[in-house]
Amino acid sequence: MNILITGGTGLLGAALIRLLRFDNEVHKLTVFTRNYAKACRNLHASITVIDSFDEINLVDFDAIINLAGEPIVDKKWTAKRKKQIMSSRFDTTKALVAKINSECSADKKIQFISASAVGIYGPQGAESIDETFSSFGNDFGSKLCQQWEEIATTAKHANVTLLRTGIVLSNQGGALEKMIPPFWAGFGGKISNGKQYMPWIHVKDWARAVKFVLENKNISGPINLSAPTPVSNKEFTHALATVLHRPAILRVPRFVLRMTLGERADLIIFGQNAVPTKLLDNKFEFKYPVLADALEDLLLL
Repeated sequence: MNILITGGTGLLGAALIRLLRFDNEVHKLTVFTRNYAKACRNLHASITVIDSFDEINLVDFDAIINLAGEPIVDKKWTAKRKKQIMSSRFDTTKALVAKINSECSADKKIQFISASAVGIYGPQGAESIDETFSSFGNDFGSKLCQQWEEIATTAKHANVTLLRTGIVLSNQGGALEKMIPPFWAGFGGKISNGKQYMPWIHVKDWARAVKFVLENKNISGPINLSAPTPVSNKEFTHALATVLHRPAILRVPRFVLRMTLGERADLIIFGQNAVPTKLLDNKFEFKYPVLADALEDLLLL
């Protein structure tokens, strides 16, 4: 397949590229990036790097995987930062949609796989949520994903799939890397009351699931990219502490998170009990369906 990827130098893009490069099938990969020099340094020589969509014609491509977007939790959510987070997602997606609508046709639809997040559901407590759930939240994260998905679905000549990704666990960066230091120092513990759900997925399963979508063109619409066994923050804390052989007896009060993170604290205090119904219905097999096995694979040398 001839595949265009945006966001190919990030954690998820890099994991996906590694998998596709070593697939038994031959995939021709093109990566769009805003940092051409960095991408050329970091990506394999077999991958074409571009910094303008004008360099390509989508008639030559079978699929687009759109992963572009600034990190959402690394900096304080000022008005300026929120605008950067939104524009980094919306602008690229709008440009792709415009190019799809002008260069593709109903006779030869392109696969358009566009990123989103389980955060679209907003704070939902313990209710089990699959892809049919539509009572979205009203917080910034939820509104961000709602608008992002709305833009993607305006692609007329494409089979659109929306990747509602949970917390991706990796030993190459991301959320898990930020969680580990307090546990090593003996300060690990649950957040608030620990009842909030944490829909998680091993990075290898995330990449395998995206590849699965590429190979199954009958799959479209929203897909929850999370393990079939979501856990509460209390359960996650216990599993991580067990794997690291560290105590986890402390608790981070809600007000401390509010003082430290401001509005971003909502992403940690609240959660979603998201389940990957569509993947399971289509017979996708998770390699790491259980949290303890995923953590051991990533953290035990």
